[in-house]
Amino acid sequence: MPTVTLPGALLDLHAAEKDLWSWPTWATLVRTDHPPWSPEAEENPPEGWDANMVLAVRAFMEKYFNTKAKNRFDFMKRQTDEYSKGRNAWIQWVADTYRTCKVNARVDEILIEANRDPLTVMRAMKTSTLPSATDAVLWAFYEVTIYRVLGPEGLYENRMPKKGPNEFISVLLIHCWERWRKVVKRDQTAMKKKRAEVDRLWKEMSEKTLTKKDLRLFLSTGRVPYATVPPGPALIALGKGARAPRAGAPVA
Repeated sequence: MPTVTLPGALLDLHAAEKDLWSWPTWATLVRTDHPPWSPEAEENPPEGWDANMVLAVRAFMEKYFNTKAKNRFDFMKRQTDEYSKGRNAWIQWVADTYRTCKVNARVDEILIEANRDPLTVMRAMKTSTLPSATDAVLWAFYEVTIYRVLGPEGLYENRMPKKGPNEFISVLLIHCWERWRKVVKRDQTAMKKKRAEVDRLWKEMSEKTLTKKDLRLFLSTGRVPYATVPPGPALIALGKGARAPRAGAPVA
């Protein structure tokens, strides 16, 4: 079954909760109290847009909602048609907004506070591979994520999530989790390269007669006296105390 994209999920949320943009928490987070295709946006378009772009996004949005739900994923992913201008602008607006307004960072904070960051999860499950969002039981944090990303309006009086917000947050959490998966893989690849370089240089050092001063030089700078091959950037960084980005750190 196709995965709902974030731009599509936000449109679906708008359809379910048309007053979403007036919810204080959400409006403050994304820095606007109206959707970017609204009449208000024609007078004050998002950065880089003009009134014609607003109309193009509105035309795309209307076509999206007139498309059967089962076909919306394919329509959202379509590359070229008469709605391409509005589609591309909307997708870019969502990407830019999530980055500049730090939506992902807010989700990261929630999961880190709940001990669901990658390192904690992998350590608890004794695995070197980041488990799926289902296995990490991210659904248990839908309520708090809705409250802190969308606001209390996304919940019923008993704090049970409303359908539209619940579906949107499920997509957002999976998106953030898969972003973390990329960070984990990148960190692991970087560490493997550093380890291989350390092993190579240590082997070369073991074949030499080194002094304490030589060892201190190696540990502090990554430089090996009399080395036949200069240390690569990874080892130099390691010697200077550099660390790979923390898994789960916000990335654009």
